Amino acid sequence: MKPQPAQPKVATTLTGTMTSKHEITFFLPFAPIPSPRPQARVIGKFASFYMPKAYMDWKRAVADYVYQQVQHTPSELLEAPVEVTAEYIVTPPKTTKLSFPKPDLDNYEKSLLDALSMATTIWKDDTQVHQMLSSKRWAAEGEETGMSVRLIFGR
Repeated sequence: MKPQPAQPKVATTLTGTMTSKHEITFFLPFAPIPSPRPQARVIGKFASFYMPKAYMDWKRAVADYVYQQVQHTPSELLEAPVEVTAEYIVTPPKTTKLSFPKPDLDNYEKSLLDALSMATTIWKDDTQVHQMLSSKRWAAEGEETGMSVRLIFGR
């Protein structure tokens, strides 16, 4: 089953706020999806690789949201090392025996980092991430799914 991109909820206030000169925190109201494996197709003698459309649409939607809603990183920090803390809040299935979401945590991380890189307002490239602390969990009943993110620059 292919992951479907979530429709973002319209933010009524600026979601991302700079809490100090070197830190920004924000919530992304998109259902987290793990980064899929590239797909391949052969045309004649040549193979081409691509990412599934649903994933690319999700990544573009998150990047657009970040670009519009989250305060831009000051220019002197755009190339600084970044420490990332992220929590992925995932919609639980109707029935499961698992106490946590199944997709690998590193696949959620890759999706988030690629979307933030695509936004162009957070950092120049995700190679600047030198430390990452991540967790994943099921959303509590009535809780909004999404990604809670904290970025610390220049450490």
